[in-house]
Amino acid sequence: LTDQAYPMLSATVATFLDPATSEATRRQIADTWCVDWVYLPHTWPVAEGTRTTLDATPWLEAVAHEGRGAVYRVKKVPLRDVVVL
Repeated sequence: LTDQAYPMLSATVATFLDPATSEATRRQIADTWCVDWVYLPHTWPVAEGTRTTLDATPWLEAVAHEGRGAVYRVKKVPLRDVVVL
């Protein structure tokens, strides 16, 4: 990802954090970027709807909340559960 220009990266982050973004699209972004953690800073809060959605996302584990900030761990699929086609 370091070869990508800031506007492209910024747009993708904005899509991930948009409360209207589907879970499937968020998951695709997380998989493409090999995301392990999602950080929502208290000092630059996201929409409350985004936090509510992320709290309910089954493949994210909320590990910390403080004020309007939060940290989530991305749950990985164990290799034994991966199906190769």
